[in-house]
Order: sequence, then structure tokens, then C-alpha cells
Amino acid sequence: MIRLVKSNTSPRVFIESPLSKSMFGAIDKATSYMVQNPEHIDNLQYQCPQCGWTKLMMTATSDKCGRCGSTCTIGRWDYRIRLLGMIYRGKNGEYNKYHFPIGLLPVVQEVIEAYGETIELVGQPKKPLKTLDLTWSGPELRNYQEETITKAIAELNQGTGCILEMPTGAGKTTTALKIVETLGVKTIIIVHTAELMKQWHQVIKDMLGINAGLIGDGTKSSPQPIMIAMVQTLVNMKQFPLSNYDLMIFDECHHCPANQFYKTSMKCNSFYRLGLTATPKRTDGNELKFVAAIGQIVKTKSVIELINEGYLARPEFKFIKARTTDGSTPKTFAEAYKKQIVGNSMRNQQIASETIALMNDSRNVLIVVTQISHGKALQKLIPNSQFVHGTTKKPERDKALKDFKEKKLRCLISTILGEGVDIPGMDAIVLAAAGKSQIRLVQAIGRALRNEPGKKNPIVVDVYDSGKWLRDHSQERRMAIKETFGV
Repeated sequence: MIRLVKSNTSPRVFIESPLSKSMFGAIDKATSYMVQNPEHIDNLQYQCPQCGWTKLMMTATSDKCGRCGSTCTIGRWDYRIRLLGMIYRGKNGEYNKYHFPIGLLPVVQEVIEAYGETIELVGQPKKPLKTLDLTWSGPELRNYQEETITKAIAELNQGTGCILEMPTGAGKTTTALKIVETLGVKTIIIVHTAELMKQWHQVIKDMLGINAGLIGDGTKSSPQPIMIAMVQTLVNMKQFPLSNYDLMIFDECHHCPANQFYKTSMKCNSFYRLGLTATPKRTDGNELKFVAAIGQIVKTKSVIELINEGYLARPEFKFIKARTTDGSTPKTFAEAYKKQIVGNSMRNQQIASETIALMNDSRNVLIVVTQISHGKALQKLIPNSQFVHGTTKKPERDKALKDFKEKKLRCLISTILGEGVDIPGMDAIVLAAAGKSQIRLVQAIGRALRNEPGKKNPIVVDVYDSGKWLRDHSQERRMAIKETFGV
């Protein structure tokens, strides 16, 4: 029998029983993953012969073990990110106690059972009592939202958490707030942008009648029963009482593998842990890390199903072939991007012409870019357009977004609005940034798919680029569009 103990002070599970070498290897493999593009990493490391502690030499300050103090030997890292931790006890290494994030409990249980062992799971914290009397004022739920809530609460009640995979426009926020209302416990919602924080604040007020507290973007409210916090601010706050919140919600949780998200999630020992995302995949291969920090994925309907059932608008796609600049062939991707995307005046003029035509068709157009210089170049070419980015001053950014929502501004160019932010009335998107990120692509297109009375079918314009790297990225975007939207 293998004894597993849930921690009462952190979102971890400890393995209290000795493991055979083969079972340890299987658990280690199930709770780890290979890094992407390892050929670019210097993998020399220090390894302790006593307790197994390892550290890359380029980040180490000495050859002394950080766990037991022994002198380490030099070896090579196998490029695996390991989420199975170890507590060393005894100078001779006679006892090692392993632990792993709570979200990987089902994975570890499956491995142990495959070896024919039974499991004794102890230390399950008691479910929090309902302490908030909330009144639902939100919209009537759709059938698939109710089904998703039922599945999610069943997972949450086990204390292991879950991630809701719901397409953009499927109502992730509404679904999550209905879960908040149902559970009725103190809740902290963690986001990564000021726009998302403001959006959550307004929706909570509309649907639950609560003025939630805010942390981030220059605001630090006193603790409230429901809080919305930007992870960038929260990670640096030593005194904030994360342990007081029984439900932790990570919006756009595919960002969780980033250090700030992961560290914050592992500091918060909420009984209920809920993640929200439309795109659980990551280009860096770190999917397992946010599953570990939050919980297993609960899927709902696909984008294609929601379009076919009329919940989302059916997009029309237009691909234009970019004109290329004359001159020498770029030697690196960065050089190609600068020359053929950002500084390509002919390509930028094509984008401007397409955008102006869409505006003349009474459409609200969002142009997605990734570099400030690119956004500025396009703004000069498009009348009645405005460019907002991460360093745009808050009043200017807020006014631009407000004017765009109210259709006073017909073209918004942005590096920051491709993900998470709800923009009613937007019915055209121009993907000017190139690149191959399926997450960014799906999130950006999803902004335009929300069904509204009188709204035209959304149009998505993508640019097909040529050249060594850009051609491959264009093809990958087209494949992602075909896979996700059935086009």
C-alpha cells in the first residue's frame, strides 16, 4: 500500500511510503516533461551524490548542495522539467520524502494503480462552509454551461481543482461566476492584464451585485470577500492573506507556467482551484505545469460545435498574399520579421487598404500586432485609427477602448487586446503580426465571434507571407484555422 498525504499548508501531496526504483521512475516520468528546443541550452549541472539535488552550473553560485551541503559532482541535465520534489532527511541519504503539486494527484494515482498497489489517501482538508449569500443576476445559462458547471463542481469538491477549457465567446466568465455563486465562499480571481481586471470587476457587479476588491494597476484595496488581483502585483506582496480565500480562479490560466503564475498558484492553498482557458496548449510545451498547479482539464463544446449550434457567429476568412521587399535574403528570423513584416511598406499598405475597405463597410476593425514600431507604422496609414500598447497611458488606453466599443473609433490597433478582453460589436480582425502561435491566433479570432443582434458575420483577414521562416508560420496558421474553425 502506498500512503499519500495531502498537505494542509500548501497545494501539494506527499508520498509517505518507500517506492521501488521502477515505480519511482514511472512517477518521475509522468510528472515531468521535456523542454522545447534543448539544443540551445547549456546543460552542464551540479549533482549531489548524497541526496540527488541538482542545479544548472550557469545558475549556481557554488558546487555545494543546496539541500544537504555536500560537494557536488559535474554532470549533464537530461532536459526534463521535473515537478516531483524531494525532501532530504539524513546525512547518508537514507530517507527521501517525495511530493508533487495537487493537480497531478490523478496522474500519480494512475501510475501507482498500474503497478498493482493500493492507495491510502489521507489528510483531505474539510470542504469550506458556504459563507457568502450571493444573488444571481446574470443571464440564463445555456445547456452546455450548466453541464460544464456540474462537471466542474464535481471535480472541485474532491479538492484537486480543474481547468475549464471553453472556447472564446462560450461564456467562461459567466460560467465561473455561477460556480462562485453556487459555492458561496471567499474568492480570489487572478488575471494578468489591467483590462481583464476591470472587465471582471464590472461583470461581478452586474451578475452578483458585489463590489469586488482590486489589486493591481495602481490600486490596492483592503481584503474583500471577492478579490481580483493582477499576478504581477500579487507576487510581490508579502502580507496579502492568500490563505483566507477558499476559491482561487486563474483566468487565461495557460499563462500559469510563467514563473509569476506558477509561484502564486503554489502559494495559495485554496480548497477549490479553478482555471479558465480557451487554449490549453502552449508553444513552449509547458502544459503539464499549469495542470499541476490547478487541476485536470474539463472540456466543453468545441468552437465548431458552438458555431453550428448558433451560439457563436460563423467567421469568413480572407487570405492576402504579402508583397515582399527587394534586397538580400534575411539570415535570421528576427531580421526577416523586421524587414518583411514591420518595415515592409508594401505589406503595410496592403493591410491599410483592406482595413479601410472594412471600415467603409461599417465594420469595427481590430488589427493585431506584436511590436510597437509596427503598430505606429500602420496607424500612420489608416485614418480614424488608434494604436494602444503596454506603455500607453491608462487614461488614453481606457478612452480608446471605450470609443471602440461605442463605435466612435472604427479601427483599433493593439499589442494587448488579442486575449481575454471582451469587445462587443467588433466584427473584423486583421492578423497583421504573422507568427505561428495557435493560442494567440485562436484568442484573437474568438474576440469577433460573439453573437449579437444585428451583427454582421465577422471577417478575419490573414496575410500569407513568403520566405524561409514566415512562409512556414503562415502555413501553420492556416492549419490551425482549419483545425479550430472548420474552414
